[in-house]
Amino acid sequence: MSLSAVVAVLVLTVAAVCSALAAGVAGVLHRLDGATLPTAAIRAASTFVAAFATSIAALTLLASWTSK
Repeated sequence: MSLSAVVAVLVLTVAAVCSALAAGVAGVLHRLDGATLPTAAIRAASTFVAAFATSIAALTLLASWTSK
């Protein structure tokens, strides 16, 4: 496995972990605000999807910018 592939996997892993942490915090805060468990879970899932998609887009932009 090449070094660039290893770096890409590590960066995506960090992005997924950070997105999961943000989603967990969003779900807990929504639950503490009085939301039901399914509503808080939906909020956490949508936060994870949004954060992970944003991080992938930012990494793609960074990769295309640095490859020039």
